[in-house]
Amino acid sequence: MATSMVFKLLRRNIGFEELQIQMYSLLKPSMAFQLMHIENGYFLVKSQNSEDYVKVLSQGPWTIFGQYRMVQPWIMDFNPAKPYPSIVMTWI
Repeated sequence: MATSMVFKLLRRNIGFEELQIQMYSLLKPSMAFQLMHIENGYFLVKSQNSEDYVKVLSQGPWTIFGQYRMVQPWIMDFNPAKPYPSIVMTWI
């Protein structure tokens, strides 16, 4: 789980397959990643490569269909029932 992160599009939900296609197109990972729908619009993304993991967390902001995405490292006490995470990374 060291290279796992939680992902959510803000203000919009899209289907699993469409999200996966858009993420591969936008992020261009060097290795495949696993995408799993959790609930409440959240997805768990498990990267196969630590460089891809750092790229997703540190670069951006990334948008899909004009919507910003929220991404954070996976934490054990993550609660998908909350509409937004308690910690949000921002770019200045």
